[in-house]
Amino acid sequence: MEWRAIQAMNYHEYSRFMLFALWRVVETEFALIVQDDGWVLSTDNWHDDYLQYDYLGAPIHLAHVDAPDGARWVRQFEWCKDMGRPGYTVTSVLNGGFSLGSQRLMRALIEHPDIHVSIPPQDLVAGDPLRMHWHNDVLLMTRNCRVCSAPPWRRRVCVFRPWTLPRSLPSNMQERSITAWMH
Repeated sequence: MEWRAIQAMNYHEYSRFMLFALWRVVETEFALIVQDDGWVLSTDNWHDDYLQYDYLGAPIHLAHVDAPDGARWVRQFEWCKDMGRPGYTVTSVLNGGFSLGSQRLMRALIEHPDIHVSIPPQDLVAGDPLRMHWHNDVLLMTRNCRVCSAPPWRRRVCVFRPWTLPRSLPSNMQERSITAWMH
């Protein structure tokens, strides 16, 4: 393992670094991303079959839900109730702060220039000081688009593990784990 320093970055610079430059400094097939609020406490839950996927990360509060009545962004884990419902497709945004990613994923935007990262116009510009606001957390989504298990990534570029509870959790801990992820 090697630690490499990078210059101090703001949120948006860090996002662009993760999207477009991380592959330049990672010399292995996979990289474990651990931000300053995450820790590896034990390797007991590691499974080598994780390496068959291009990305592993916990879901965050935000997901895109395709429903019979239209598509929408859903926050605060309210999307959980739509999982498995007929006619609904839930695509959660996956956390990048403690995640495992492959070189294929890190290079996806470089090797597939037809996949674009775009930011739609803001929903609101208000406040003092003036602030731009996107209702659907699009800036968070842009930062995490490398970890969003949605098309075109899923279909054409990378393999994502289906979102399920880690199989290594004892069944009596599964409900508590979901609750912990939601807080």
